[in-house]
Amino acid sequence: MVRIGMTETVVNGLDRGRLGQLDGASVSNAINRYVQPRRVAVGHDVIDFTPGRVLVDLTIDGAGKYPLVMSKQGQYPDGRGANRSVFRQGDLYVRHGAKSEPATYEDIVDLVDRAVTQGRLELAGLVRQAAVLGEGVTVLQLPTGVQLQTPEAMLNMALAKRANGLPALLDAKELLWCLTERQSFSGTIDQFTLLIRSALRKKATLFFWLSDYNDSESIREVLISSLIEKDRDQADIGPSILEVAALVLPGAEAIEVVNQMLNNLSRKIQGVAARWPGKTVALGNFSKQANNALTTIGLGPNPSSDELWSSAQRLARDILRSPKIPTAPNETLSQIGRLLYLRSSQASAPQLGLPLPSDMNLADPSGQKRR
Repeated sequence: MVRIGMTETVVNGLDRGRLGQLDGASVSNAINRYVQPRRVAVGHDVIDFTPGRVLVDLTIDGAGKYPLVMSKQGQYPDGRGANRSVFRQGDLYVRHGAKSEPATYEDIVDLVDRAVTQGRLELAGLVRQAAVLGEGVTVLQLPTGVQLQTPEAMLNMALAKRANGLPALLDAKELLWCLTERQSFSGTIDQFTLLIRSALRKKATLFFWLSDYNDSESIREVLISSLIEKDRDQADIGPSILEVAALVLPGAEAIEVVNQMLNNLSRKIQGVAARWPGKTVALGNFSKQANNALTTIGLGPNPSSDELWSSAQRLARDILRSPKIPTAPNETLSQIGRLLYLRSSQASAPQLGLPLPSDMNLADPSGQKRR
């Protein structure tokens, strides 16, 4: 999403008279003059700011499985009678932290690996869907693989299955794929709650979703309902539920979750709840684990949110290349997520009392939070 009318520190709004230049159709047409092989769709949302001034949100659809390439040279007049070139025909751009830059050899390798992984996930999704529908159902009767080319399509398919009473949680590799492609899907409330619900068991990506979504009421519902879901083994999610409850919920609501666990039919869940040290100690333990990430990821004492996201996405792609998910990189990924959540919680809700690591500043060096 691109928001027009503000910077990271100043919100001035945009003169309402200029809205005609920024509607979704006009921006789409301008972009599509310069990209191939497919058109880009741009959504358009106007937010009233002050009388006569607005903010404009432009949402650009993901490119799908294959990247977009510049179809011709892009130029603009420099005001001195000459044209200035900003990109050439055939250029391919990727995100490097907060910047869009020409793709390097390593970027192209990552794009190829990502497409291969995505193809495997699509096939696995079709096989699982056929298994759910039962014997005699032809896989080709299901929505085609084109609809599973993005994490958003996979999330929406899982949500549709859940709405019809079918079991649907994402597995570890699907969660990692969503993390590597985080910028390609919008992140609705339903999508985030599904991601959090799925990640309670496969914990490596859990804190990345929590850093992007912190509505305590819906997260509380996820925690409590996860204890009685029939499409998972609840016995191994107790520690995750308690950790999230301590981070996100007010004290009384966190204790309510603990009581729900104490009354659960699973003795393992009861035992985990009985050993809960309380919210204050749990928050301190969380901060210590996040602090460990600083020495593990090698990004210096004060990495920006962009650096944390980039490091996490590179690590997730490396994990996806492995036939079996390795334990050590998976744990490192979880620690990076804790560090990112720690920074986001300090910025949005300092009253939680989560201390930053001693060498880490509250201010994000990148000046922004990546989405």
